[in-house]
Amino acid sequence: MKITRDKVIKHFFGIEGTMDEYKRNEANRIGTNAFMALYSYLLLSSLIALMVGLKYPQYALYALLACNILTAVYGVSFYIMKASKNALLTVNEVTSDNVARIRLHNVKKGIGDAIYFGVTMHLLQAVFSWITGDGFLAYICSPFELIISGGAGILFGITTIFMMNAKISNIGKG
Repeated sequence: MKITRDKVIKHFFGIEGTMDEYKRNEANRIGTNAFMALYSYLLLSSLIALMVGLKYPQYALYALLACNILTAVYGVSFYIMKASKNALLTVNEVTSDNVARIRLHNVKKGIGDAIYFGVTMHLLQAVFSWITGDGFLAYICSPFELIISGGAGILFGITTIFMMNAKISNIGKG
């Protein structure tokens, strides 16, 4: 399967439907704004980490890593989601005849996302458990941990379904 730039942009920005010139230009504008903000943040945070690191190198490393993760996950991701919504990139316009079909497609995608998320998180937790010395196989086979991972996957899948269904805009008869 060939992954094109447009497919990656559509997935990352949550764009539904065809990738027309307006959506491409808006995604480029939003991406450029996010890059400029991250570039400025990176320069400033590196300078601060350098100054703090001269006296407390271990704390500077942990603080820089934590701030970088929080900035990327919460700052940039929320900006991209908000800007994409404001630019109407995430709206999925469908006719009344296709709403039920799109909702069913969203449910199937949500179930797939739930399985993927639950399995991935369970395996990652098992690896972390192995690293800390608790045992990989013991974690993988633990019924309690399987229930927790399954529940997390189900919650993620339900959230995904609700988010995708909220993007549907009924434009009437087609």
